[in-house]
Amino acid sequence: GAAVEPSAQQFDLFYVTDRDSDPGGREDFGGERGKLSFGIATIRIPPNHEIGRQEAPSVFRCEWSEDERKHISVKGLLPMDQPEFLQQLGWALEKSRDRRVMVFVHGYNSSFTDAARRAAQFATDLKFAGPVLLFSWPSQGGITGYTVDETNAEWSQAHLVQTLKDLLDRTPAKRIYLIAHSMG
Repeated sequence: GAAVEPSAQQFDLFYVTDRDSDPGGREDFGGERGKLSFGIATIRIPPNHEIGRQEAPSVFRCEWSEDERKHISVKGLLPMDQPEFLQQLGWALEKSRDRRVMVFVHGYNSSFTDAARRAAQFATDLKFAGPVLLFSWPSQGGITGYTVDETNAEWSQAHLVQTLKDLLDRTPAKRIYLIAHSMG
């Protein structure tokens, strides 16, 4: 018979961001400061994913767009208000071992999509048993934005502290693993 292709893994990533909504009108976030937004991003991990590799399109391999079979990709965002977000996160925590949650804060020069892919890849590689929350601050997502990123990272600190406080006070979380990448 025909070979059965291994299927991709779907990963639900909780997100909190203080980026503005994408100026291009896509279901995404830009690099400017915005109001706090909450939701769940659906990430697709390809069946052939190698630990430690963030499979993404490469100009060097003449790949101009994402291919679901080969690349880690963001399939969609489900925005929600904060009470609904905390309720969904609470349910995910109830089902997890030790009620643990991983909070991933990206570094400098990261778009929202890059950060979401990296957080999902990191949690998958670690085989983390519990929900994962991406905190995404308004990084410019470009090498020229270093000083702006530095200012925005400082501006976002209060939002991150509030997010961690909400996790402790408003969800059944018992253990919070905080992963901060570079400027994060």
